Amino acid sequence: MKKTISIIMLTLLLASALLTASPVNATVIRVPGVKPGDWGKYELAVNYTTDDPNPPVSPPPPEFADIEYYKIEVLSVQGTNINFQITIRFKNGTETLSSTMWTDVAGGGGNVSPSMFIAANLTAGDMLYSISSPTINATLVRNYAGAEREANYLGLVQNSSYSGYLVVVEMHMYWDRATGILDELVESMQYTDLRGGYQTYELISLVMKETNVWVPFRPLTSRELKKDALAELEAAKLLTADKHTLGKFDNAIEEVEESLNPILWVDDLHLDSKHGKKVFDEEKVAVGQLMEIVKDKKESPAIENATQAVIDKLIKADQLLTGTAISDAKALGSADCRVIREIKKAEEEFSGAIEEIKKANYDLAVEEFRNAWMHAQHAMEKAFGDVNADGKVDVKDITIVAIAFGSSLGQSNWNSAADLNGDNRANVKDLALVCMNFGNNYN
Repeated sequence: MKKTISIIMLTLLLASALLTASPVNATVIRVPGVKPGDWGKYELAVNYTTDDPNPPVSPPPPEFADIEYYKIEVLSVQGTNINFQITIRFKNGTETLSSTMWTDVAGGGGNVSPSMFIAANLTAGDMLYSISSPTINATLVRNYAGAEREANYLGLVQNSSYSGYLVVVEMHMYWDRATGILDELVESMQYTDLRGGYQTYELISLVMKETNVWVPFRPLTSRELKKDALAELEAAKLLTADKHTLGKFDNAIEEVEESLNPILWVDDLHLDSKHGKKVFDEEKVAVGQLMEIVKDKKESPAIENATQAVIDKLIKADQLLTGTAISDAKALGSADCRVIREIKKAEEEFSGAIEEIKKANYDLAVEEFRNAWMHAQHAMEKAFGDVNADGKVDVKDITIVAIAFGSSLGQSNWNSAADLNGDNRANVKDLALVCMNFGNNYN
């Protein structure tokens, strides 16, 4: 009975979606993104609750608790058809194999629904198939099988009645954008007895935990995140024809490109100490432009989601840059009060940026990340003896300390930059710090 109702509701759900689907977009090319031997292992989770003395569906069988994983493996690829097999492995080591299943990523045919595979490289706004079919709601970055992946999301809801019950079925599906393989499936069914008000709720989910299709997660560097964001901005432009929105996208793209200028970077996680703050300045402008697009209610949810994903990626890049700089400053282990003070200010600004993110004040978050990064640079300058903050310790730094040597706060030849240890005096301690680091270049 349980399986019968689930299949009936799923059929109604998909039929309803097909009837309300968007017109066909013939420009999208739909091809498989997997090859024979590709597989994914999925964790099964089931939740069942009821207060109905005679529930319309039975609890899941006890064997469900003994399942170790589901495995979907590609057997062959023929044109746009993918043939695959499902293996259910139990915790005692036994396995159950399905018969060969197939799906057509172009036309939507197959002997299993919902499909375990869709075409590769679809994106938000594309239909699942070349025939009239549901449209992908959003393309999101999510973590599956140990890696951050772009996933195409489709959500469907169906309300109907069945044998005296109001039935609400929801399905949430995510497929890997690059390959089309299923990442996650969540199906929930709520049955309300129209006579007694009793409720029965069932949720079944499959989430990919392991695969051979991609390598385990390697965190992207700050520069890689920015480059990805730039590529996503170019793609997001294709979702709109509004000149006002296109102008904002172009402005944001220009600012992000400027922030990637190689002269501003030392490596993928470090900025030039003297000019690196420009990266944050350019990005604050870009994020401001993108925030206006998100707030513009004229645009479609697809554009809104794509733009927000770019904002999130840029913010993550800045957070990583700043966190790395603070860690570098703390790793010096300096006991000088001035260095400690700068690190404390950096940490305060960093915390302030996190709070602004929670309030969706992303442009202000970028500003606070910039301030935190600058305080971390000041800390390293003091600890390294880099008096003039040009990224190296040389004769120029010795000269500045020598000119101020012997002075204290308030005297005519006083120069606060020469006070490396923060004791309000320019003396032998400051000169020694410069000499110990003479010749070092920390850019």
